[in-house]
Amino acid sequence: MTPRLPLPPGAYRRLPNYGVCRVARDVYESPALPSVEGPVHRFDDPEQRYSVRYTAKDIETCLLETMQRFRRALTTELDSRLDAVTGVDQADHTPDAAAGLIDWLARQRVGRLLTHESDITVIDLPTGFDAIMTDPVVARVFREHFPDADHPDMSHVLAGDHHGRPVTQAISAAVHGLDPLPGGIAYPSRRDTNKTCWAVFIHVSVWPASDDPLSPHDPEHVTAVRSVCARYGIPAPTDW
Repeated sequence: MTPRLPLPPGAYRRLPNYGVCRVARDVYESPALPSVEGPVHRFDDPEQRYSVRYTAKDIETCLLETMQRFRRALTTELDSRLDAVTGVDQADHTPDAAAGLIDWLARQRVGRLLTHESDITVIDLPTGFDAIMTDPVVARVFREHFPDADHPDMSHVLAGDHHGRPVTQAISAAVHGLDPLPGGIAYPSRRDTNKTCWAVFIHVSVWPASDDPLSPHDPEHVTAVRSVCARYGIPAPTDW
C-alpha cells in the first residue's frame, strides 16, 4: 500500500447517487488486462494491474473528452498536446478524422452507471493534488517529465500529453494504493475545468441504470453532439 498521504479532508468526495455517465461502445465493460497497447489513457495503471472506467457528469462532458480527435488541423502547441489524448471512452481507437465521425457516433452507446454500494469515496484531484505529489513515485515521474518546473500544479497534467499522462498514471497508482482503497479519482475535464469527470476503478461494482444507443433521434443526444461540434469547429453530420 502507498504510504499514508497527507490528504486534506476535502479531498474525499462521493460519487453522485444519481450515477455517472459513460459514452462508449460498451458502457459497462472496461478493457481486459494486460492490453497490448499498454497504459495509454490518463489514469490507466502504469503496471496494468487494474483497469478504469472513464465517466463524466453528462453526455456533453463525455463527448468533450472524446470528440476532439475529429477536429481539423490544430494550430497551437497546447491544442497539439491535447490532441494526443483520448478520454472518457478508453475502448476506442482514433478513427480517420475526415470520414470517421459518422461511423464513430453510430457505434457509441450512452449509459448511466449506478454503484451497488451506497457510499463510494473518490479522491478529488484538484483538492488533493499537492498531497498526492508528495508520493515518492509520483514526485519522481513528475521530475522526469517536467525537469524545469519549479512547482507542480494542475496545469502540468491537464494537457495529458506524453509528459502529463505518465504523471496522471502515477497519480492513479498512488491513489489506488491507499488504504482503504478509494473508488476512483474525480478530475476536471481537460477541455472545460468546470465540468467533472471520474476515473472509476474497476473494483467498484456498477450496473447500468440505462444503456441506449447514441441517437440522432434523441433531443438530448443531438444537443450534446451539436454543442461539442460547434465548440471544436467540427461540421455536424447532416443527420444530427
